[in-house]
Amino acid sequence: MKTLKNLRNYLFYCGIEKDEYNALKKDAYVSNFEVWRFLHCFMTVMFSAMFVTSTDVALLAPNRPFYLMGFVYSLIATVLFFFVFKKDSIVAQLLIYLSISILFLFGAFIAQNRPELPSTTFIVFLLITPMFMIDKPY
Repeated sequence: MKTLKNLRNYLFYCGIEKDEYNALKKDAYVSNFEVWRFLHCFMTVMFSAMFVTSTDVALLAPNRPFYLMGFVYSLIATVLFFFVFKKDSIVAQLLIYLSISILFLFGAFIAQNRPELPSTTFIVFLLITPMFMIDKPY
């Protein structure tokens, strides 16, 4: 029986007891919420700066629609994080995963839009984005 309990704890609760896991999960949700609320503010500022810059710089002009879409998305997400979601909400966690996916898509679209240029944006997002997320190790 002890072996089955240890196996269950390992597979479903990262090797710890269920109660301890649930307490840590809530702390992780709150930490992710705080970090990604700030990151969405930062994304809003950066996407708006890239959109404004793309009106003057010819190299960035083909990516202007992506900058605008990123700005609108990050602005909506910022408003949701500040005024709608609670810190330990599962919906906020889903929006965080959606934001990570959108950043990866943004990097991929930027790379696809100008294939003759090196696509460092996607690689940077792959390396940097996981540093801001606490998740259950599967």
